[in-house]
Amino acid sequence: MNQKITLMAALTLFAFFAQAETASTSSLSKTSQATAQIGASDYVVVDFEQGRAGILPAHKDKLRELAAVAKAAGEKREIEVLAWADREYPQTGQKATSGDIKLAEERAKAIETYLEKDLSLSKVEPHNMAKRPNMFSELFKTDDFEMKKTFEQTGAAPAEADSGLSKFLMSKASKAVVIIKRN
Repeated sequence: MNQKITLMAALTLFAFFAQAETASTSSLSKTSQATAQIGASDYVVVDFEQGRAGILPAHKDKLRELAAVAKAAGEKREIEVLAWADREYPQTGQKATSGDIKLAEERAKAIETYLEKDLSLSKVEPHNMAKRPNMFSELFKTDDFEMKKTFEQTGAAPAEADSGLSKFLMSKASKAVVIIKRN
């Protein structure tokens, strides 16, 4: 009987990790797809501790590597920073709390400051992924609107309503995506 339970547990774990690998690869491809659609190929994902805006040392290394690529691209590039709070991108009609908006803003600002002051990069454009584009940005198809629309449509910015294991693995909550966009 114990062997059957052990075998079932092993099969369940195998299935879980197989699905996790597929979802993780899918998440990567959705982010890659979104960045390609906006005219970029190089990006990094930065993780944050819940409730905090400080950049972890390992992620500073990732940003340093990305900065080297950006500098090699010359002046004909922009850096886009999409920063989330500790929740997913809000659904249509949903409003984020002022705390979520502030946290995402602080995370984007922390990355922007690090890139500009510590790594000597300019042309850094932050995008607060805790709030949806307003009517003005939608009407005039601003860069912020286009960026958020692309990430939402490709699934690279999962909405809070998404559920299940794949949502857990593709989550952008407590993250930022930093992108080099070549002009």
